[in-house]
Amino acid sequence: MLIQNLAKPQRGLGIIELMVSILLASIVLAGVVALILNISVTSGTNIKSAQLQQALRGSMDYMSRDLARAGYVNWFEVWARYGDFDNCSNPASVTGSLRDLNDDGAINMLDYHQCIAPVLAQFGTVSLAQFDTAGDVSSGMKTPPECSTDCDCILYSYDHNIEWATHSGDFELFGFRWNEGRLQSRSGAPATADHSCVAGDWVDLTEPVIEITDLGFSLVYFDDVGTGKDATVFPITGGVAGGPSTTCTPGAGGLSDDKCLWRRKVDITLSGHLAADNEVQMDLNGEVKIRNDFFQTESP
Repeated sequence: MLIQNLAKPQRGLGIIELMVSILLASIVLAGVVALILNISVTSGTNIKSAQLQQALRGSMDYMSRDLARAGYVNWFEVWARYGDFDNCSNPASVTGSLRDLNDDGAINMLDYHQCIAPVLAQFGTVSLAQFDTAGDVSSGMKTPPECSTDCDCILYSYDHNIEWATHSGDFELFGFRWNEGRLQSRSGAPATADHSCVAGDWVDLTEPVIEITDLGFSLVYFDDVGTGKDATVFPITGGVAGGPSTTCTPGAGGLSDDKCLWRRKVDITLSGHLAADNEVQMDLNGEVKIRNDFFQTESP
């Protein structure tokens, strides 16, 4: 019997083909895993950046809105009620009427000005200060404390409860400062506390997950007012307005009506990073036009 060997076709993959397939699949899988990890890391970084951006921009917006109110006074309450305390009205029981304060025989805006000028002076001042070590209240204040550029702290006030007088208990003596990696706001103080950068009650505006690495306030006056140079002062001497100028001292010329009209803009720089990842950082710049000009009638 003739036995014929018939070659059967090979079924499936050989060992070499199988190893090549596994290698290719591993390469593809590694690429997919790397892509997923990269997307995950990028998403995490974006979330962290968004968290930092939201915190810093929120802080910048809050400072800008509040600083813009500096110097506000409820002038009608001064007119109507100031006499209840300082005999500005005539009679004190009649609201909205003034007496002849300067005894010139007429009741006019000169009397009104004489009535409210002391109150305006309470709210008008905006002052900046610098710590001995930037961002560290415990290091003490530089001497003299006045500062004009890149200052650690700013102080201001406005008539928060619309009743014309500044009171620590009514939280009308405000401020912002940079201290120990935090942005802080002055929230109040005992009645005897000074309105200063090292006194009163201060609260953190930023969470511990955010570290503030720089906070600077600048208020520089210009005599060549123009784009970016909105802060200036107009001296009023002998009833005649001069300026614009960079300096002014009420009464410097020996005249009782030597006064200063200050127009102010504060520049703010704010920088920070995540406390857990200092690679995620951000720098912001802002400027605030203080809406209420300061009519200064006497030196502080």
